[in-house]
Amino acid sequence: HSTPDDHRLWMYQTAHFSAWYRTIAVDLAGYGRSPIPQDGVSLADPAEACWEIVDTIAGGGKIIVQGNSMGSFIAYHMVKQRPERAHCLIMSGTGFIPGPVRQPMKVWRERYLKEGIALRHHQLLDHFSDPAKKKPEVQYYVDMVVELNNPGTVGAIAAMNGALMNAEPGSFWESCAVPLMIGMGEGNEFRQPLGIAIFGGLIVSQLLTLYTTPVVYLYLDRLRHRSQRRRLRHA
Repeated sequence: HSTPDDHRLWMYQTAHFSAWYRTIAVDLAGYGRSPIPQDGVSLADPAEACWEIVDTIAGGGKIIVQGNSMGSFIAYHMVKQRPERAHCLIMSGTGFIPGPVRQPMKVWRERYLKEGIALRHHQLLDHFSDPAKKKPEVQYYVDMVVELNNPGTVGAIAAMNGALMNAEPGSFWESCAVPLMIGMGEGNEFRQPLGIAIFGGLIVSQLLTLYTTPVVYLYLDRLRHRSQRRRLRHA
């Protein structure tokens, strides 16, 4: 889940996908009813904790890992830790922010330490558009999340933003590939046309293959029958 939310960010998705999959939504350290993280926590720490939860509840086998915003960074750490266990990785609400310090996370950390827990309500509402903020279901969701605030919540959110603040080296992300056609971020306007061209070329080549392959086989089969008839005539 993202920085100000908890596992209930996924309550509608888990309800839907539970018809086909066993779904597990986790409260990261310091969120919901999870214990407060220790000083110096890194993103690898909650990733290891998530694997412990998965192993305890579901045992071995491959899983689909989904993360949103802060959770997407932790989800990627999970896949890096146990690539053999990840069937696929889904990252949403994620942008590549070059380091060595991610400034947005640094700002949020400093604001939480200065403004206190009331900032969480404000940040939760800011996830929604202005018309959506007025909807009763959105207001209920925000109130439901902040209801579990406790004296350690501010420190926990600040600690997780501190962990997010320290960017990983570029080599850490080398194995994470996003299709150019749907990738978003700085400079994407130059990469997206190339992605569309590649995608379009693959579709056209696939269609041509599906059409030309049977045509070639039919043509070769006719040549074989003609050759057989000629042999019979000369026999």
